[in-house]
Amino acid sequence: MSGEYPSSVLYDEPPKLINVELGGESVRFQYTLKMKISDVYSELARLAHTTVKRLILSYIPFGETFYVVLLNCEDVFSQVRISPGSNLKISIMGPSINYRFGQILINLFPLLIFSTIFLFRDFIYSIYDSEDDSLSLAQVAGLFLWDIHFIKRVLESAVLHSFTRKSIEITSLLSNFAYLISFGVWIGLTLFKPTFYPPETVSVEIGSIIFIIGLIMNFICHVHLRRLRSSKDKDRRTEHPLPQLKPFNLVVCPNYLFEVVMWLGFYFTIQTIESFVFLIVVLFRMVINAREKKLHYISQNPEYNRDKNLVIPYII
Repeated sequence: MSGEYPSSVLYDEPPKLINVELGGESVRFQYTLKMKISDVYSELARLAHTTVKRLILSYIPFGETFYVVLLNCEDVFSQVRISPGSNLKISIMGPSINYRFGQILINLFPLLIFSTIFLFRDFIYSIYDSEDDSLSLAQVAGLFLWDIHFIKRVLESAVLHSFTRKSIEITSLLSNFAYLISFGVWIGLTLFKPTFYPPETVSVEIGSIIFIIGLIMNFICHVHLRRLRSSKDKDRRTEHPLPQLKPFNLVVCPNYLFEVVMWLGFYFTIQTIESFVFLIVVLFRMVINAREKKLHYISQNPEYNRDKNLVIPYII
């Protein structure tokens, strides 16, 4: 499927062409800057022989090798400043569910699995001949910190976050399940094991304080981002307003920074190999997500500071 594809909608200004990759084949899409997102999606859905709901648009900015998903907006091309000759990729979404509901499930299951291991620890570890089934301070703190984090995540997904995506693919949902549930099981089985050796009380207290600070600051960043989104929708702006909260002057995504701070505190609280590995994986995922967010900010605001660190000030 190649060749020029004329738009069926007439506009005042001369149309422009961009390159579109669809299923490994190259096509040409004709557009004008006055086209609305509904027009764009309708035309491209016809090209892809699919429905609009299953369509994912992405483009390659600044020579980067990964794609950034275009957000629903009134004028998608002016928003991302796509110029004639730009490369646009179309992907077809597989089976999916509501995005908000998917995020709630992703954060609910680690909470349930961790609490289940705690509740049934006597049955799980019945092979151990232990007369003392009391929990140490580190075990109680670890349970509380894990649960309060994912309770917060569930509530934020339900009522605070404003998601631009309408749906999430089942494959993506399952990969997130595998990531969080596997760590939940791994850390939970180690933490509630009768042979668990707790760290010193001072380490538990310091780790818990670090975690709570990270939790509160992460929530403050999320509230700020929600207010920005609300003001953008209220003013009917197509560009994404830049966050003005002070932590956003230090790094691209301070909410990711404080997510890492939380799990650093969690590691100090229980001090297990499993919690350290989880900390490293969280940091790795946050850096990847922040890199994508930075490109999005730059595409929206060319004057955005490209030298700003992603997650950790002066380091990453």
